[in-house]
Amino acid sequence: MRFQAATVIAGAAMAAGANAQQATQWRVQDGGNGHWYAPSFLRANWDNARRAAEGSGGHLVTITSAAENAFLVSLGLPWTDKLELLAYWTGGSRGASGGNFTWITSEQWDYQNFDASEPNGCCGPDVRYVVFRAHPAAVGRWDDTSSNGNNDEHPQYSLIEWSADCNGDGIVDYGQCRDGSLPDYDGDNVPDCCEQGIACSDGSAGIVTIWGGNGWGERNVPGDLGSVAQVAAGNDHVIALRTDGSVRAWGRNTSGQCNVPAGLAGAVQVEGGSEHSVALLASGSVRCWGGNAYGESTVPAGLGAASQVDAGGFYTTVLRADGTVVAWGINNLGQTNVPGDLGSVVRIATGDRHTMALRGDGTVRCWGDNSFAGQCNVPPMLAGVVKIAAGSFHSMALRANGTLTCWGAVSSVPGDVVDVREIAGGGGHAIALLSDGSVRTWGRCSEQQCATPPSLRCVDSIAGGSYVTIALSRAQCCFADLNSDGYVQGADLGLMLSSWGTAPAGTAADVNRDGAVDGNDLGLLLATWGPCGN
Repeated sequence: MRFQAATVIAGAAMAAGANAQQATQWRVQDGGNGHWYAPSFLRANWDNARRAAEGSGGHLVTITSAAENAFLVSLGLPWTDKLELLAYWTGGSRGASGGNFTWITSEQWDYQNFDASEPNGCCGPDVRYVVFRAHPAAVGRWDDTSSNGNNDEHPQYSLIEWSADCNGDGIVDYGQCRDGSLPDYDGDNVPDCCEQGIACSDGSAGIVTIWGGNGWGERNVPGDLGSVAQVAAGNDHVIALRTDGSVRAWGRNTSGQCNVPAGLAGAVQVEGGSEHSVALLASGSVRCWGGNAYGESTVPAGLGAASQVDAGGFYTTVLRADGTVVAWGINNLGQTNVPGDLGSVVRIATGDRHTMALRGDGTVRCWGDNSFAGQCNVPPMLAGVVKIAAGSFHSMALRANGTLTCWGAVSSVPGDVVDVREIAGGGGHAIALLSDGSVRTWGRCSEQQCATPPSLRCVDSIAGGSYVTIALSRAQCCFADLNSDGYVQGADLGLMLSSWGTAPAGTAADVNRDGAVDGNDLGLLLATWGPCGN
């Protein structure tokens, strides 16, 4: 029976998750139910074993037929003559005052396989939990015991079953997490689309992954966030634009920067400043909320239609539809003094106290603070620029050929940052999205904001806050499309063969994430040969 994915319990997922590679599927073609099963060797009483199983996205095993019981026997569970390995916790129990046994999933108690003279409740009212024996003398038989075991059986290990199908596609989520067809970037065996309230069948719905500091809860992505189109970060808060045009924000809210105005709808872009937030609406109008100590949230009358917005430390910059730039808010360092000879602009970017503009001819202009290693000193002869980004105290420019130039507090570009597709600036770190969908980060990394999760894949866009890095990935991706070109074909096969063998964590060619690039991965690649379906 389907059992909805349980809430992740901090710490428990780490303990139970170690069993992920030991799980075995009871395959439908073999007469099974498609569920996955594994022993957990976490030493725990029944309550803690239950929590650990739920923290891994599963539940303590429920055995509802003789065939399922026989399948568990076939796993060959470890046992010794020592008491602690004679039996394993299951999800069966009854009330302290006795009564009927029930399964933790509320499935019907239509089958049981207790040993002779069991259950006997021999040792008091706490003898009410069902265990599955592994000893050859009674393998597959059940017994009742106390929450901590008793003198006859002392189970400290347990059996975990993964049965959830949160997206209702008829496939147990655990298997789809394993093979990469549903992203599970936090590694808890629950698809990220399910945790974020996204329709897993909607390939356009983005998965938000955040790493780095969490002093204000910036990494606490709301569980009901839903389908996301764009994510931005302010100083210590995060703003998400959902695909329906609505906006969510979380993190530091000392000035109301996370209090999205009631009724705000039709947004097409969001950005965050130090203590305020900005949204561009489909109508071309601009909305600001949060801190307004310097007028940064007061939109000038007669602004006209905007095509892009950005937010600096305590100021706001807007690119209007006619190619002109307007800025308002603090101006102690000239950050809102738009040059009169700027010309036609196609893109803007703001740091903490400086502003950048990309002109239509591919050249870059910069104004405002220049005290951090010259973040406004645009390199001579810089041309052919197609995208710009600003960190708090550094500037970035991406050329059409995929090469990147940085200047200011972060001026170097690592040698492996090549063929760049997108760029973003954080507080003191730089972020690059490469054409293969991977993310590189460098610069000031004191809060682990440069520690890109090794399992991250299929990234579409990036953003940076003061101490966090954000990636927005496709909710569904063609996981065997190793070069992210929309096809599984010979180029991907070549990349897989070049990585053959034992694989470090996060190796893209290890599509089933079992630590090796081998025939199993090759089979998955061949099974998805051709154009990606999403």
